[in-house]
Amino acid sequence: MAAAAVPVSDTIKVADAGPAAQAPVAVIGVGNMGAAMARNLLAQGWRVHVCDLVPERMQALQALGA
Repeated sequence: MAAAAVPVSDTIKVADAGPAAQAPVAVIGVGNMGAAMARNLLAQGWRVHVCDLVPERMQALQALGA
């Protein structure tokens, strides 16, 4: 039995909502690579949560809005 087709207009278009309307992104480990990813996400308007064993790394990103 085939599944019924769902009209495109009835689907949720998450990408159209923009990054600020979506769930926050968590970056665990904000060393060289993680910090760069977190900065790029913040620059694009995403809500970002950061976690690292070194508090100074988290504080630097929190100053940028994480």
